[in-house]
Amino acid sequence: MLANRHRLPHRLITALLALATAAVLGLTGAATATATELNGTTDNGEFSLYSGPDTTAMVLDLYTSKDNFGYLSWPVYGGNPNDRNESYWNNDSYTWHVYTDANRGGRHGWVSPGVMSNASSTFRRQVSSAYYTG
Repeated sequence: MLANRHRLPHRLITALLALATAAVLGLTGAATATATELNGTTDNGEFSLYSGPDTTAMVLDLYTSKDNFGYLSWPVYGGNPNDRNESYWNNDSYTWHVYTDANRGGRHGWVSPGVMSNASSTFRRQVSSAYYTG
């Protein structure tokens, strides 16, 4: 999870700059839009895995790297998302790497920014961890 240390300060700085700009403009009551991880909705800046084909059914929306899906649950519906993905959408500006086992184990694949697709037979119902690279 080394990548989290590099990404979080940048996002924190961005959020602080947005708040400072809002204060200068007198808009302190306005909300700042940010990604909310694991809420069942794919926001800008997130990588999402779906339990159904064509980005349908339950969604696991990730903002930070996850080394073991066995410790997660599907937002909204519950249940374990480990090895239950059929499609994905990288709505992030980072490339995401997926693995068929926890902790970067097993087969490795990657999803470039903006890609939305069904999982190949190698990764369909097989993904157990995901990491982004900046």
